[in-house]
Amino acid sequence: MRPYPNQGETSREISDNLDSILLALGDKPFADALLRERPLVRSAVRDSMVEGDLQRRYPITNDLFQNAPQNTRPSDLAEDHGAGTEGEGHDVTPPASDDSQ
Repeated sequence: MRPYPNQGETSREISDNLDSILLALGDKPFADALLRERPLVRSAVRDSMVEGDLQRRYPITNDLFQNAPQNTRPSDLAEDHGAGTEGEGHDVTPPASDDSQ
């Protein structure tokens, strides 16, 4: 479910495997299988695939990916708040709201 495990090496393999499965199954069967998955899984598959000519060659799957939700993963939150950069941990708690306005 992590979008970029192992900093790219494994994610490239995952992307290649998903592309191979899509090519072997075809557009409709691949999209039909994804429809049976939870929205989180669909968005993870989308995030793992290289788009390239997906829209032209696989319009049904492409439409499914366009409608998959954007999921916020813990790694996304940490990155947004600068946690873990340069070996230093940072507070990922959002700033308190300003009640003076």
